[in-house]
Amino acid sequence: MKRIVLFFLVLLCPAGLSAREQMPERGMLLERGQWRTPTPTSALRALQVEESDADGRLRGRNAAEAVLRQHFESRSKAELDAFADDLVRLIRDGTKLQAYAAHMALIHSAAVAEEPGRGVPYTGAADAFIRLYESYDGEARLQYEGDQALYGIFETGGVDYVRALFDASEQPPPCQWPPMGLDVPQVVENPCPNVCAWCQAGKLLLAASGGPAPELWSRLCEYKRH
Repeated sequence: MKRIVLFFLVLLCPAGLSAREQMPERGMLLERGQWRTPTPTSALRALQVEESDADGRLRGRNAAEAVLRQHFESRSKAELDAFADDLVRLIRDGTKLQAYAAHMALIHSAAVAEEPGRGVPYTGAADAFIRLYESYDGEARLQYEGDQALYGIFETGGVDYVRALFDASEQPPPCQWPPMGLDVPQVVENPCPNVCAWCQAGKLLLAASGGPAPELWSRLCEYKRH
C-alpha cells in the first residue's frame, strides 16, 4: 500500500510545482509566471534589476550570455553586436553591480571552453571591449574602469590589440620610493609607481609573449608597501 501511495506522489509532484519552484535551464528568465528563453530586450532588462536582487542579476548575466552565444536561437551579427553595445553602455553608465554583471556576461560570451551545448562563442566581444576602452579619455583610461576594459579585451581574444598598445607606448622613466622612517615626508621627482599605458598593457602581457621583463615591470609599475 505504501508503495502505491509513493508512486502516486511521484506522479503528482511535478504537476504541482509552480514555475518558480521548477529548475529552468540556465539562461532562461521568469516572465509572467513562465520560464522563457531570453531575448536581447529581456536579458538587458534582467541585468538592470534592483541592487539587492543578487539572484536576479545572476539570471540576467546568464541570459545575456545565452543571447550572445546563441544558445537558444540564432541571431544576426548585427543584432548580436547591437546587444553587445547595450552591455558596453551598461558597463559605462550602470551601477557598479550592473556593470559587473554586464562585464562578466561579455567575458563569458567569448569563452571557448564553455560547457558542451552552451552555444557558440561570440566573436565580437573583444571589439566591444575595445570600443569600451577607447570611450575613456586621457587619465580616465588609466583608472580602474580602463584597466577592466583592457582586461576584457585581453581575455576575449584581443591580445594583439594589447600588444600593439604596449609597443606604441613609451617606457616610463625610473621612479623613486620616498625614504622610510622620516617624520617629514620626502618629495621625490617621480614617485613610484608609474601610471601609464606601458604599465597597464605590460601587466597583462606578463602572462603572454611580447611584454616587458617581469623584474623591469615590477620596478617601474608595481605598487609596493613600505
